[in-house]
Amino acid sequence: MDNTEAIKKAVTECGYRLYDCASFYKNEEVIGKIIHDLTMESKAIAREDLYVVSKCWWDELTDVEAACRCQLEKLQVEYLDLYLVHWPVALKQTTAEDGTPKFEKVPLPMHKVWAQFEALVDKGLVKSIGVSNFNLQLLWDMLNYARIKPAVNEIELHPYNAQ
Repeated sequence: MDNTEAIKKAVTECGYRLYDCASFYKNEEVIGKIIHDLTMESKAIAREDLYVVSKCWWDELTDVEAACRCQLEKLQVEYLDLYLVHWPVALKQTTAEDGTPKFEKVPLPMHKVWAQFEALVDKGLVKSIGVSNFNLQLLWDMLNYARIKPAVNEIELHPYNAQ
C-alpha cells in the first residue's frame, strides 16, 4: 500500500472530513488524489460533506487568483470551503553574500491582497476567506477596509507559543 492509499484508508476509517492544506505544506497533490478518489471514483463521500481549506503563502500574494486556481487544480476540486492569507507579510527570498538564505520584506499593502481574496468569493472559487497568524492590530485595520470580513484567524497556539 503506497502512502496515499494508507492516508486515504486512515481518513476514511476515522471519518475525517476537514482537509487543511497549503502550498507551503506541499500536501495538495496527495490530498487532491484522496479527495478525488473518495468523491469521484468510489463515491464514498459527497464533495459537499468535506471541508477543504488551503492557504496562500507570502510569495503568492501578488497574484492570489492564479495561486488559488493552481491549488484548486492540485486538490482536484472546483471550490475551496475556506481560503486563508497564510502570513501577514510578503517576503522575497534572496541569497546573502555568504550564500545563506536571506528574506526581505516586499511592500504589499494588505488591503490590495484582501481585495483579491474578496474577488475569489465573488467568482465562486472559494466559499469563505480568512487569515492566519494575524495579530489584533492587523485584524482591527482589516475591519476598516474589508468588504467581506475574515471568517477565521487561524493562529498557532501551544504551551511554547501562548498568545
